[in-house]
Amino acid sequence: MLGAGSLLGLSAGLLFFTVARWIGPYGVIIAYGAAATAVYLAVRTLLRSSSRWSLDNLSKGESAEARVGQAIERAISARHCAVAHSVTEIAKVGDIDHLVATPAAIWVIETKYRKVPRDDFPGVLSRIAANMDAVRRWAPDGSTVRGCLVLAFEEKINKRNFSSGKETITAYTPAQLMREMSTEAGRERSLDERVATDIWRLGRIAE
Repeated sequence: MLGAGSLLGLSAGLLFFTVARWIGPYGVIIAYGAAATAVYLAVRTLLRSSSRWSLDNLSKGESAEARVGQAIERAISARHCAVAHSVTEIAKVGDIDHLVATPAAIWVIETKYRKVPRDDFPGVLSRIAANMDAVRRWAPDGSTVRGCLVLAFEEKINKRNFSSGKETITAYTPAQLMREMSTEAGRERSLDERVATDIWRLGRIAE
């Protein structure tokens, strides 16, 4: 960050020096004022808790993914299970927060640190559904693919099942997800044995 900041400062200084020769001192004052306003607005956005891009919300989002990732790894310690985090290689939209193989199914998991606002909820479901379709195309024919939304800091969820297109997506708390995955991890394998290996490989690519 220090190196990038120094380089950015030198580049900006060179730019303003060059521009000053064209637009004169008043133009330079206006340019500096515009730049200062942009920096002020950016910092204000990062510090405002109501903003999606605030430092607080970004930190909570990262903490939610880590919390759910740890729960998943504790739940699927059995053979023929695998997990990859932040998978982009096969995702259709953005990234897949957690891609998990149990002996019975492939789980496409999106995490949020709190309940999703009503206006944003269809978009979240649509993103999960799109990535479920991408995983189904990537996986061996006949693989069971499950989509779920995990609310990392919720202790209770009233409505569990939602639809997006042809896909059904289930909402979980971390405790609910751990219980279901732990049960499924102990079942007899029905999923193609190549899936777990391929998902571990995707995890190494993400790292």
